[in-house]
Amino acid sequence: MTAKPGRRTAQLSWIRTVTGGSLTKQVVRVYVGKKRVTVLKVSAAATSLRVASLAPGRVYRFSVVEVNEAGRSPASRLSNKVVPRR
Repeated sequence: MTAKPGRRTAQLSWIRTVTGGSLTKQVVRVYVGKKRVTVLKVSAAATSLRVASLAPGRVYRFSVVEVNEAGRSPASRLSNKVVPRR
């Protein structure tokens, strides 16, 4: 997963990796420092997401988990750090 900062936003992109069944959904985990602060549900077809309403000056990282009939994938590696602008 990669992340690019914007004005109070972050633009995320990733490559889907689930094998062995149809992807049913994805969730993006949002971290401030090492603390997970929220989880966002994303469609199964998505490979990008714009995360809005981020606090300027804070350091964010993100990961994605894919879900299919077999269960959840391990979380992706954390994205690069981003600091949203004002």
